[in-house]
Amino acid sequence: MTQSTTQPSSTPADGVTDPEVLAFRQPSDSRSPLDEIVREGARRMLQAAIDAEVEVFLSQHEHRRDEQGRRQVVKNGRLPERKILTGAGPIPVTQGRARDKRTDPHQRVTFTPSVLPSYLRKTTAIEAVAVPQRHLDG
Repeated sequence: MTQSTTQPSSTPADGVTDPEVLAFRQPSDSRSPLDEIVREGARRMLQAAIDAEVEVFLSQHEHRRDEQGRRQVVKNGRLPERKILTGAGPIPVTQGRARDKRTDPHQRVTFTPSVLPSYLRKTTAIEAVAVPQRHLDG
């Protein structure tokens, strides 16, 4: 089976071209200032939620201390930055880490993020757009 494709014409049928229309049709890598504000706001909110989740985990385990009174569940840096593809565009975020210093592996607690799971690279809304649902007639 042969597929044929047609390329849309860059000029109207009558040959008249409006420079504003042509400029609008050109792909643009730059975003408007409003898009940048929305993206930065989304980044800040997401980062704040991620950081708050780590802090809640640490406060829930604050009572776990060794014989000298030192906390056993502590912050342990951050994972490398990664970009999450959202409706506002790609948003760079970092995930905090927590470490349980106890030597007995059966007593250790592990931080498992719910806001930003380890495997997440794009939001559900983006996946729905990228992978269209198939509708079965029937």
